[in-house]
Amino acid sequence: MTIAGFDRLTAEYGDAARRTLQADDPAQAAAQFVSRAAALTEASAARLTSASPDDETRSAAETQLLAKALVETNIAEHLVSVARTPEVSMRTSRAARSNAELELLLSIVATGEFAVTVGRAALDAQAFADLDTARLLTKNAVTDACALVSKRAAKSGQTALAGLAGLGFGTLARAVDVVGSGLSFKLGDETAGTLYGRARDSLVSAYASIRGLLGDTAANAAGAQMKIWVDDLASGALFGTLVEAWYRTAEARAKLGARIDTSAPPAAGWASAVTRLEALGRQYAGTADLTDKLLKGLKVVGLLPPAALPEGTLLLGAAYVALGGYIVFAGADAVDAPVGLQRMAGVRRIVEQAVAK
Repeated sequence: MTIAGFDRLTAEYGDAARRTLQADDPAQAAAQFVSRAAALTEASAARLTSASPDDETRSAAETQLLAKALVETNIAEHLVSVARTPEVSMRTSRAARSNAELELLLSIVATGEFAVTVGRAALDAQAFADLDTARLLTKNAVTDACALVSKRAAKSGQTALAGLAGLGFGTLARAVDVVGSGLSFKLGDETAGTLYGRARDSLVSAYASIRGLLGDTAANAAGAQMKIWVDDLASGALFGTLVEAWYRTAEARAKLGARIDTSAPPAAGWASAVTRLEALGRQYAGTADLTDKLLKGLKVVGLLPPAALPEGTLLLGAAYVALGGYIVFAGADAVDAPVGLQRMAGVRRIVEQAVAK
């Protein structure tokens, strides 16, 4: 799909989301929104899988899918609220509160970039003119990036795993199968009401966005690994420790430190590495923020009556499996661990590219 075609899809999706919040008949508007969502999910997932490694399009596509899933949980929550309290005055107030966050999310869907990317200004290469100082600053940036990624991956992954553990082992096993195989969910009829039906459709679309972050191959691996981690936690293991062991960040920092100590690229090379490492940290923190919001937003599944979504618990479990697996696998990419999605240049490659100059 051309860039213009993709931009048209995102614009139509945004307009449909806004209409759903503002419409006198939100159920009818939501039907159009769900249709636009399906088209955008397909285009975004294709964009993600077709981009070459290290292509910035991949990072943008991941960010868009995460923000898109969050838009859809917000729309579902709005529809459930209207179904429960249909008074027009309350609906108007509720829509106004939802609109501010919706616009922020839609801007991310449109651009693939976080609205706030505040970091320190571009580094002056002159600050790296002294070789010892340059090496120290670069090693500090490596340590900070690895620590940030590990901490945020552990936090978000722990939340997803705790949610899974609360659903029970039977649901976990079925959720892993659903994520790995790409199976769909049994949908209810309209006896629960059209608003609940459209809320269900929006939540199913959110799950499709989340699974699209992984793709078929990674979905299988993520599901299997999440099941292992649930078992590990049940035996008393600390998830932060499990993530550190999986990422091997201590080993990576030691090797990179030795490489940095024996390298002497131009000052601009060191400055570029530190700037990229800080940007990587901000990007991953933004990804983790969206993930945490999604993990909270997905709880709206529990507000739907069984008549609308008989397999609501299974959908919630599958979303936790896919989202938890994604954030930890994406973190592995960020620190260039030997596991992960293999989609981007992480800490190790950033440093190696800089010192090779």
